[in-house]
Amino acid sequence: MKPFHETKMNELTSSTLREQIESRGYVLIRELMPHGEVTGLLMDITQLLSRAGWLLPGPDPQERIVDISAACGDPDPAFKRTYQDVFNLESFHALPHNSALQQVMKMMVGDRLLVHPKPIGRLIFPHCERLTIHAHQDYRFMGGDPECFTAWIPLHDCPAHVGPLRVVEGSHRQGYIHHEDENLHVPEIPAHADLGGDWVGGQIDAGDVLIFHSLTVHAASPNLSNQLRVSLDCRFQDYSRVFNP
Repeated sequence: MKPFHETKMNELTSSTLREQIESRGYVLIRELMPHGEVTGLLMDITQLLSRAGWLLPGPDPQERIVDISAACGDPDPAFKRTYQDVFNLESFHALPHNSALQQVMKMMVGDRLLVHPKPIGRLIFPHCERLTIHAHQDYRFMGGDPECFTAWIPLHDCPAHVGPLRVVEGSHRQGYIHHEDENLHVPEIPAHADLGGDWVGGQIDAGDVLIFHSLTVHAASPNLSNQLRVSLDCRFQDYSRVFNP
């Protein structure tokens, strides 16, 4: 797998940002988000997860060392109960409105920026194949106008063995690709499909943001650690375009 092409905020202009999205289907911006804001949300979330019994009682909850016997994911009832508590956090909904993130998204879509009102938290247990998210396009789940963008934000440093996102470079140019639904909780693109490019990936740290087009094929790398992977999906678009609520 090839490494991500990466950039820093001080290297970006509207034209270079749009060129990267148009050519690669993604942009990885290092050190975009304030570290304290990101880790503050992590603290809020891990306190809830610790109380729910997902984490071992000895280590600092922010280390996210799991009790593997508590492993769960959507649609498990235990997951839904705890996820609702996470979703109710004010800090959870505040992060997509961070000024640095909004500045970048306005560079991409213009001043008519719509922040989708329902960010998604990803709470990924290790060594759980049934909970691994395989290749897909966000447009399959979002509908509306395909000129919509996801910002994937890890709330902690996420080396390869903790399961960061990976993307297929240039795959957005393939248009919508058929997803298989039968007997799957989360629809996914068949393994034999032509994705139109190569997988790229690598470590993504707290403060970094991976932004990609709604038609860019992506997947989670397997979490092979002893830690929970905690991240946030935030979506943005021009509010003059069709929106599927």
